[in-house]
Amino acid sequence: MRMQGRTVLVTGGTRGTGRAIAQELITRGNRVNFLEEAIPGPRLQAEIATNFTAPVLLTALLLPVLAARSQAAIVNVTSALALTPKASAPVYCASKAALASLTRSLRYQVAGTSVQVLEVMPPLVNTEMAGDRRARKVEPEDVARALVRGLEQNRPEVAVGQARWLKRIHRWAPILAARILRDT
Repeated sequence: MRMQGRTVLVTGGTRGTGRAIAQELITRGNRVNFLEEAIPGPRLQAEIATNFTAPVLLTALLLPVLAARSQAAIVNVTSALALTPKASAPVYCASKAALASLTRSLRYQVAGTSVQVLEVMPPLVNTEMAGDRRARKVEPEDVARALVRGLEQNRPEVAVGQARWLKRIHRWAPILAARILRDT
């Protein structure tokens, strides 16, 4: 790649590491666009708010209340797409992956307390969001029953239906898992 005369977008380029990268690229004769006040579309903001921001804020607000109980749990619903993304839903996949990471971090933070942190990872669920998609779906009630079993067994993660297989494939052959979902 020729390192001059290019136009480069550096996300996070307004400070820290991103800024240093942007400055280095400018020094080498490239043009960098700093978008400090870029506001994504409402749909993008809503998806991130629903899938990630809301769980973060709710957990931060209610964790002290939960920690005061003799038995408490935080349940985060991620997705099989948190393991490996698919082309048609990049923001959804990324926000669910962020929630999965948050869930693991919370689990480390509350270790030794009365709070159990559980991630439930369903495949495509027969809900309004799934719409008319003809792919194989599980029923919401099946996800709920699997979650309750996971809580009863003190399991940190519950993969439901086809998500169990994807999780296994991803553990042993992540490239294969990516190929399975990439273009779906």
